[in-house]
Amino acid sequence: MSKRIYSVLAVLLVAAMFLAACKPAAETPVPTAPTTAVEQPTAEVGMDWENVDPTGQEIVFWHQHSKERETALLEIVDEFNATNEYGIKVTAEYQGSYNDIFNKMLGVLNSPDAPDLVVAYQNQAATYQLSDALFDMNQLLDSPKWGISKADQADFFPGFFSQDVFPNFGDARLGFPPNRSMEVMYYNMDWLKELGYDAPPTTPAEFKEMACKAVKQPFSKATVEGAKGYELSIDASRWASWTFAFGGDIYDYKNNQYTYNSEGSRQAMEFMSDLFKNGCATQVTENYGDQTDFGNGSLLFAVGSSSGLPFYGKAVDEGANFEWSVAAIPHTTPDPVMNVYGASVSIPVTTPERELAAWLFIKYYTTPEVQAKWATVSQYFPVRQSSVKDLDEVFATIPGYKTAFDLLKYAHFEPPVPGYDFVRNSVSEAMAAIIDGAPVDSTVESLNVDANEQLKEQMSQMSAPPPPTATPEPTAVTYVTCGTADKPCVITFVPSAEVGKITVAGQGIADWLHTETGLNFQIEVGTSFAASIEAMGAGKAQIGFLNTFSVLLADAKYGIDPALATVRKLAVNEVSPDKDLAGTLQPYYRGEFLTQKDSGITSIADLKGKTFCFVDPNSTSGYIIPNIIMKANGIDTEAGDVTVTFAGSHPNVGVAVYKGDCDAGVTYIDIRTDAASKLYETYPDIMEKVVVFYDTDPIPNDGIQFVPNFDPALRTQIVSAFLKLSQDETGKQLLKDLYNINGLVEIQPDFYKAFGQTMIDAGVDPASLVK
Repeated sequence: MSKRIYSVLAVLLVAAMFLAACKPAAETPVPTAPTTAVEQPTAEVGMDWENVDPTGQEIVFWHQHSKERETALLEIVDEFNATNEYGIKVTAEYQGSYNDIFNKMLGVLNSPDAPDLVVAYQNQAATYQLSDALFDMNQLLDSPKWGISKADQADFFPGFFSQDVFPNFGDARLGFPPNRSMEVMYYNMDWLKELGYDAPPTTPAEFKEMACKAVKQPFSKATVEGAKGYELSIDASRWASWTFAFGGDIYDYKNNQYTYNSEGSRQAMEFMSDLFKNGCATQVTENYGDQTDFGNGSLLFAVGSSSGLPFYGKAVDEGANFEWSVAAIPHTTPDPVMNVYGASVSIPVTTPERELAAWLFIKYYTTPEVQAKWATVSQYFPVRQSSVKDLDEVFATIPGYKTAFDLLKYAHFEPPVPGYDFVRNSVSEAMAAIIDGAPVDSTVESLNVDANEQLKEQMSQMSAPPPPTATPEPTAVTYVTCGTADKPCVITFVPSAEVGKITVAGQGIADWLHTETGLNFQIEVGTSFAASIEAMGAGKAQIGFLNTFSVLLADAKYGIDPALATVRKLAVNEVSPDKDLAGTLQPYYRGEFLTQKDSGITSIADLKGKTFCFVDPNSTSGYIIPNIIMKANGIDTEAGDVTVTFAGSHPNVGVAVYKGDCDAGVTYIDIRTDAASKLYETYPDIMEKVVVFYDTDPIPNDGIQFVPNFDPALRTQIVSAFLKLSQDETGKQLLKDLYNINGLVEIQPDFYKAFGQTMIDAGVDPASLVK
């Protein structure tokens, strides 16, 4: 028997054990292992995908959509079948709920009965991959023939795009996102007004006050008798959402363990217990009972998925017909922490031809046009940023959709680990016990032990062991702290613009942060990009505003911690390939090659023998990426094909090209019209005199970083302050004056990883450049 068949049977055995322990006996039993398991002829990593032919493949897609959503999905499938040039035929088959599909998949992994496409939450995909049962889509993502361009990859919301990459499985991409939704609070605004409130609650204390008051003062328009403040649906995602709202988490990603006994989790469950003891909350007792009660006006608050917006709307229209909307779940944190989730589409291993055919459907399914159509009908959130411009009808007609969409920037996720489906059953049991009066402390402790035992059992079934966890130090970690009068937090800024302007804006930011947090901040502007890196490495600065390549260098040498990325209105020029995204907020940018209009330079090859201006040896768009491009086009700067000058800043490059000091140069787009540099004021004819002849591929934006082992609580406080700064009118102007920043978004630690790998693939290893 093959190793793969052994691992399939192991997963089935573990699944059967957990489901038998956690589900009522009346449930349909878990399918047993197939009598014959066939070794599938799947492709090896590194194979020549360019020569695989998907022509004529017939593939099956297992999904959970019903009613209007199924109709829309079938239309998308029909359009793909009618228009794809390879004659691929997709058959979409409804297979029941997510749990139904999960149970069916456990019975057909690595067998001929497995589908070619299947909806799967991240934790479900991880469980399947314990048996090496899923195709790694990274094999096709960057394929010159079959892949998705870097520009299109950058169009995906970053958090969604990275959610299906699994570090425990060698960073394999085991799913691809077609949509997402989030947990939100639904509220009856007309009832709140009757209770004397003009806005929904933003804190748990306000939530309790309003919910308890509603029980004593029923809604005047209700179509049934009785009043409920809040109805709790017993569900693991609800536990996670309330835990996030209390500033906690249910999983420790650093140590790979559940944390249901964390302080935030305890506080959330104490809050739930208190609501029930005071009669301010009740339990949902039938499927979608909270939607029904909300619609008839007997329920003030509900918490559930934003994908339920059309169903809540229908319930209200057919019921008490009142003003309603959604908001962030009330929270104790400075900003909301929103539980964003959604099943992705995975490709079970089959043959290279079928895997490629399945990938081509996913690629079609996630195009901006199809995404806009799918979001309009399904009311899920699209995964492509450029789809938003086509959602005006949804924003206008679906109450709360725009409000929920604008909360995506506060996204947080439940753990994508194997066996979370089984743990969720244990969570539901613990939640039910707590609202029934069980003590919170002992219940969460017991749950945490049980969850981690299940996790350990699941991880032991991996075909290959996960990366080894570093041996803990014998002594406690000493965190870096700052912010006192005698030890202010030092922020270092890279000199990518005019130093005077950076200094003024940087000091303004430090002063704003001091007012907001009470902490003391000090700024420094590095004399070079490398100087800012070394300031963080030496502990002279604790926070950095580093450019993209400096982040890679600082991470390679010192392990700095990326926390936030900048977003800017995408600037385009006369040769930009993404002009349709002009002005939209994006976490990436491009570099542009400039020359004078009459120079005769129209291509990279024309640069040979010329004088060329770069920005700085550590500038991503001003040296690193352009130098790679030039070398790929036959211009070797190290061999003397051009005379190189480092101008020191992006504006300096623009001025040098304008004055003819350099025949050509490279900067970010578009230095000629950049509002921060304002070269157009000093040189009004710069747009006529200086032209662009080449743009680089997309480059992830710069951001804000912390030194390693920075105090977690202090980091959270400062990150929250930065995010608040980016929403404040004064703060917005300071960020714009600094580096022409339009906003900040919180990022995962691996935000720059894909770009770093691209650099390595191009022969430039950031670690090798750190001296």
